[in-house]
Amino acid sequence: MPSTYDTLRAADPAATQRLVEVTGTIFAGQPAERAEWCLRIGLPIAEFDRITREHRVGIDRGTNPPHTRQI
Repeated sequence: MPSTYDTLRAADPAATQRLVEVTGTIFAGQPAERAEWCLRIGLPIAEFDRITREHRVGIDRGTNPPHTRQI
């Protein structure tokens, strides 16, 4: 299963890069930033949240590395 980072980067690399630059991580954005970004790439916010939850569970289990560095 691809990581959240890989999924989001595949959808829109430029938007993912901007999100990382603005927030320092793909998970730390404010709700307005997250909504704006999701609208930009056409990803429902609920889907973003689902992917994020799955990735966090993977981090907790040690199966997904945290992606908090620059792309």
